[in-house]
Amino acid sequence: MNKVLNITFALLFIAAMFKGCQAPAAQAEEPGDAPGSVSHQAQDFEVISVDQAYALYSQHAEKVLFIDVRSQAEYASGHIEGAVHIPAREIAQRLDEIPADRYVVVYCDGEGCSRSAYAAKVLADHGYGSVYEIGGGGIIEWMYQGYPHKQDER
Repeated sequence: MNKVLNITFALLFIAAMFKGCQAPAAQAEEPGDAPGSVSHQAQDFEVISVDQAYALYSQHAEKVLFIDVRSQAEYASGHIEGAVHIPAREIAQRLDEIPADRYVVVYCDGEGCSRSAYAAKVLADHGYGSVYEIGGGGIIEWMYQGYPHKQDER
């Protein structure tokens, strides 16, 4: 199992190294909840599975920043332990809170939610080189798998 996780991280690292060779991407559109509201053509970020995200979380936590881009209420209802909360609509105004020297993993509710793709695109457009979006079931799948998460007390 450790060997698989190490290989997964190595592949993610190699992919990040080649991101600079891609053509410039189009401007990001405003986030919405409907699939397809963000163009994925010439994207400068990579969509990863929940299991790949967990591999980054468990083996390289000090090098990875997880960002929950949902609303405050959604974040409070359950988020990845250690994740920071920056709503998708605020991501461009809060870039100073996001270190450029770390891997950045953004997430929301999964395939039916385009906010994480929007946030990843904004980060890539602003020169962040190692940006990942959790695909699949997003935070819902993360919590279902029993991966580390936290709920805020009300």
